[in-house]
Amino acid sequence: MGIQDTLKALADPIRREILNLLKNGRLSAGEICAHFSVTGASISRHLAILKEADLIRNQREGKFIYYELNTSVLEDVMLWITNLKGASDDEMIKKYRGSLISSILVILAGVLVGFTSTHGKWINVFFVVTHCIFVAIIFYDNRSRQQSPKVIGMTIWMIPVITLLYNGIARLVNTGADMENLFMAFMYYGTGLLFMVIGNYLPKVKQNHTIGIRVIWTLQDEENWNATHRFSGKLWMASGILCMLCGLFEESMAALVLYIVSIMAAAIISILYSYLFYKKKIATGEKLKIQYNKKTIGVSGIIAILTIIFGIWTLFLGSIEIRFEDKDFTIEAQGWSDYTVDYAQIDSISYEENSSQNRNDYRTNGLGNLRYAMGNFRNDVYGDYIRYTHSSCHSYVVMSIDGKILVVNGENDSATKEIYHTISEKMSNELE
Repeated sequence: MGIQDTLKALADPIRREILNLLKNGRLSAGEICAHFSVTGASISRHLAILKEADLIRNQREGKFIYYELNTSVLEDVMLWITNLKGASDDEMIKKYRGSLISSILVILAGVLVGFTSTHGKWINVFFVVTHCIFVAIIFYDNRSRQQSPKVIGMTIWMIPVITLLYNGIARLVNTGADMENLFMAFMYYGTGLLFMVIGNYLPKVKQNHTIGIRVIWTLQDEENWNATHRFSGKLWMASGILCMLCGLFEESMAALVLYIVSIMAAAIISILYSYLFYKKKIATGEKLKIQYNKKTIGVSGIIAILTIIFGIWTLFLGSIEIRFEDKDFTIEAQGWSDYTVDYAQIDSISYEENSSQNRNDYRTNGLGNLRYAMGNFRNDVYGDYIRYTHSSCHSYVVMSIDGKILVVNGENDSATKEIYHTISEKMSNELE
């Protein structure tokens, strides 16, 4: 039915009153007639018009016919009227103006805190862009206007708080504090806290296209949406607690694996639950016709392909070059922060082969892929140490610098030996 038929059905005051009665629950034809002084035939005609406009549904139970509201059509009419009004966006902005301004100030504060962090430039761009997208989506999706203010507030504040925390930790690390494991702590406890907050709000999220478990089975069945989000709320809370418990064993590789599995499980199991709920309703004989939108499937496919391409690209991202000066040398790293060392600060230097193998070596903060390893690492021999190495080479130059270990190498053994000899010569010249 078109909007013209819907508006025509709503034009009569009796039909509007019938809808008002049904908002409290379903009623039989006789119960509806009891509220009016007109004949039963007249009420039947009004009910037929409302049913034809798809504003109500009826169901026979024995000798009685019960009527109830078709909330989906009424919601569409409300959204159409809201859009026709033309001031909905302004009203939303006015309502959340204080939160928007405050969140912008917080995210700017985070960016300023991490301004001097060279490796934080692109992550801050990502934070700002993501925040803008989140806010735009909230105000673009008309169904968000009926969304819980707490859910919208959480969405507005999520990225700014993460930005401030991340840059605060990055600033501490860049000022020379011995806090290589701060990022790991932030990862475990920050993610855990985030999942617990999201889990608390998930049951409160109303059906929409931007916030929540947005799969085809939940978007086209309100009952599925509500059940899935009640279940997912508990699941995400449990996942958040598990992430924080993993933080107690941050040096363990098993804890890291469990952390990753818990995050993936929270998302996958939530989607699986919605699908099983849909199949269960089908098995009971309920007719649920899921309409697959080809455009949506196409867009999702493109996003998935781009994500895969980006993932493959990150496996080979980066570069390591060493620039030698008279007094110092600088490791210029694409993908992580540069590192400068004065020759006078080097306490010892050695050339080693296979020095980082079989020592429970793992990255605590930095970049690692198929080609490079750079950032903060830990193993059983060196403890916490700094590393800028090519994965293709298994020989290393190991330096002790003011009590800290630095490990570097070249693309191959000959390049690594050249680095060793150059630094050793520069150290000798510095001593003279």
